[in-house]
Amino acid sequence: MLLDYERKALYFEVKGDYNEALKLYYQIKTTDSVSDLSKRSNNKIDYLLPICRKETVDKLKGKWKLKKKLRNEDTDIIFTSLIVFTDEKIIFIEDTSCNEKEVSSQDLLIEAYPQKTDSDFPTIRFGKNEVWVLSFREINNEKRLILEQRVDKNGDKHFTLDERRMIKNPLKRKKALDDEVHIYYVKIK
Repeated sequence: MLLDYERKALYFEVKGDYNEALKLYYQIKTTDSVSDLSKRSNNKIDYLLPICRKETVDKLKGKWKLKKKLRNEDTDIIFTSLIVFTDEKIIFIEDTSCNEKEVSSQDLLIEAYPQKTDSDFPTIRFGKNEVWVLSFREINNEKRLILEQRVDKNGDKHFTLDERRMIKNPLKRKKALDDEVHIYYVKIK
């Protein structure tokens, strides 16, 4: 099984999909920590991390507008109407009628080894405990940044279960999907 993961990781690496390769190397590392395969995976992780971090920062850089926010009481983050990413910072901005006001900012801390979050990459650390997984999607010509909480402010781990397939009624299924969509921003600059 782990050799299959390594073959798949090498395939993604050759294709230039370094994040997918990195996730597979993380799986090998967490499943087997002592074999030669694990040592090779550690070397690949160390090689790929700077590449993946740069790719992630390049995708993040710019201004993003909040499109959907779920109520979440297990976070200290104030999700503002705008968020700006630079090479080193995350800036939360509230957009009032005519001006933008910075609410808070923090260093952009991309987790190198997401032990607490399985093999998710990229993940960002907020405050002391919070860890959020980032994903990027393009839907209806919108570049979306989706934030999904993995570890809350208390250090408790969160999971998402997809049970929509059990809902037969199409309207109820759509509502379940709408309720499940995570916090996301749309790139505006």
